[in-house]
Amino acid sequence: HAASLSPCLKPASAPAPVGLARRHTTHSHRTASAPRPRAASASVRTQTSRLKHRGPNIVGRQPRGPTRLPAVSEPPSAPETSTPSPPSSVPPSPTSSSSPSGWEARLADSYDWRRQWYPVAWERDLPAGVPVKVTLFDEDFVVVRGRERDAKKTYSDGVHLFDEPIALVDKCPHRLAALSEGRAVFTPESPDNAGAVSGSCSTISVQCAYHGWKFDGASGAAVDVPRMSTSAGAPPPPTLCATAVPARRLGGLVWVFPSPSPKLGEAPLPPIPVPPEMLSPNFVKSPVVRDIPVDFTVLLENVMDFDHGPFAHQSLAFDLYSGSREHPQRVLVREEEESVAPFTVEMRTAAVEGKLPKGILPQSKKDRPGNVPTKAPKPVKQVKAAPGDAVAAAETAFVAALAAEKSGHAGANGTEERESSGNDGEAVVLQATSTFSAPCQVVSGRRDPNTGKTNFMNGFWVVPTGVGRSRFIGCGIIRKDILPPGLRDVLLPPKRWLQHLSILQFLDQDTCLLVSEQPHVLRAELAAAEAGTTVRRSSLYRYTSPGERMIAAVGKFLDVTVSKMPNRRRGVEALLASIDSGAIPSRAVLLDRWAQHTSICPDSLAAYRNITVLAWAAAAIAATAAAAALALVLPSLLGMGGIGLLLEPILVAGRSIAGLTCLKLALVSCAVLATVVRFKLAQLADIFVYGAPVEKRHADLANIPTKVYPDSVNPTAGAGAVAA
Repeated sequence: HAASLSPCLKPASAPAPVGLARRHTTHSHRTASAPRPRAASASVRTQTSRLKHRGPNIVGRQPRGPTRLPAVSEPPSAPETSTPSPPSSVPPSPTSSSSPSGWEARLADSYDWRRQWYPVAWERDLPAGVPVKVTLFDEDFVVVRGRERDAKKTYSDGVHLFDEPIALVDKCPHRLAALSEGRAVFTPESPDNAGAVSGSCSTISVQCAYHGWKFDGASGAAVDVPRMSTSAGAPPPPTLCATAVPARRLGGLVWVFPSPSPKLGEAPLPPIPVPPEMLSPNFVKSPVVRDIPVDFTVLLENVMDFDHGPFAHQSLAFDLYSGSREHPQRVLVREEEESVAPFTVEMRTAAVEGKLPKGILPQSKKDRPGNVPTKAPKPVKQVKAAPGDAVAAAETAFVAALAAEKSGHAGANGTEERESSGNDGEAVVLQATSTFSAPCQVVSGRRDPNTGKTNFMNGFWVVPTGVGRSRFIGCGIIRKDILPPGLRDVLLPPKRWLQHLSILQFLDQDTCLLVSEQPHVLRAELAAAEAGTTVRRSSLYRYTSPGERMIAAVGKFLDVTVSKMPNRRRGVEALLASIDSGAIPSRAVLLDRWAQHTSICPDSLAAYRNITVLAWAAAAIAATAAAAALALVLPSLLGMGGIGLLLEPILVAGRSIAGLTCLKLALVSCAVLATVVRFKLAQLADIFVYGAPVEKRHADLANIPTKVYPDSVNPTAGAGAVAA
């Protein structure tokens, strides 16, 4: 559709004002004197920003209208050379005194955090048939993962089916005890006349461990209430029901909709937002999960902050997704009906290196000139897309969107940016993309502008478990075809626990910084709530980088919706009161990997236990070898008396190796080697418990001037880069 309408995106003769998106109809352009038509009830309202470097706090507003494709504003015509004015001594108020307009006003009026899907766990991390407590918005739910049905029986197309998960509010209506402390009961479904199993009602019930009340997982209806006097065969009354909420399994995740199922005549459940690559057999996933003591709003912004990577993580890979004057971030805000798709903010930029002004670094492979195109991905065997292939549809839509965008404007330098190669062998400039899908999904990756294909993507879900705490769920999504068949089965997917060793360190580098930021953000939010307004992140923060445009756009979404979160104000007040009382957790508590990750990740827990067993085995081998060697040496030591006990080590050291028996040498070597192995294994096991002491932080920070950003910028080569 975008490709067919791309001629409509040619720029008008008069340039649009900076910060405002030019409006287009689906057929022709309206002149300035034409009367403004009435707002149409289009299900899709889009807008983009292509703004001056001076202000990323800025998604260009576009009035409601019949726009169906993203309109693009004019880029700045020339670099800015004026000296920035000094900051005011009185910072702007972080609260908004004016009413929001456009999509912000519509979200402020209608956005409902409860009517959204949230991933609560990876399906592989939940034991089948065991009630597990999960939390959303400081409210507890009990989730039971369905178990595999009879593997000997074929249900549909030869696939062995799993029961859908169920979810209930974690509270028994009898005495308000936690249902997650109970047990799951599986009831076989009755086959219909054709022999197929009906899926209309759940086969899972949850029995409370307190008094044995049992509730159907799908409806919450009480199916068994011991000791209650009822007429024979009469079901328990509806007043004794638990509260059931919808739950699904999709993309390897268990999703919960924290609101009762819609009744007849109410709006249907919205679709679950997952990238199509997660559902494709041509990709594999490498999942991770960790509970982080950081508020949802702060952690969500951090996930989309690409400028922090070179400093907090000492990695220049983030620079591919950041922005510069030559290659700005192009931000697209898309608002659709919730029954069709979630609210999204999409960012695109050329995936080139050198956007960070680094000055002169030591001559090494890390000293690269600015704006160097990244290498094109290795050609992979193309798999012909089947009809209805969601991955192929996403790739086609991406290419069409780029084509429409390029036909509508020139590059920042006044000419069309070269984004692909012809037959001259020139490297393809990949497009770095990052898309936020409300309420909590961020997907990032680099795509080929000619085919829309990607070899690797990152999917992140920041789940709001409560005020001041979030569950971080993520995965790498890897195309299988990047490796030959022989290596594919061995290396893909990568060992999960090995991958977690680096990811845990990665998250540790951010956590303490975000915890220090969190009280200031929450205080501004509470002050705005007390004043009857909303917080403005564009005034609370000091946006200066072209790489902050996506954060600023999502910040506007948070500004107008966060106050509508369930239990939000009460939680903010409680957390700030705890901080004011001095209850500040130590670094070891904030970065407690055991509680936050290992205890909820079966793969890491199994690896920890296996490594611990191996460490104890190595210690036993070392002790045995040392005892055997001592037993061989002890008779000669005793024969020399007390003086011999003191001189024997010196005498042994002075003897030649040939003078030692092979057995003694082997035993001593075995004892030494086993001791070293034991300590190394103990260090490896400790990584799953705590691995980010202050000394490690100091070592990381010392890498900044040598790896990513020098302490002194060259006055000639660096000054221009900094000014740009």
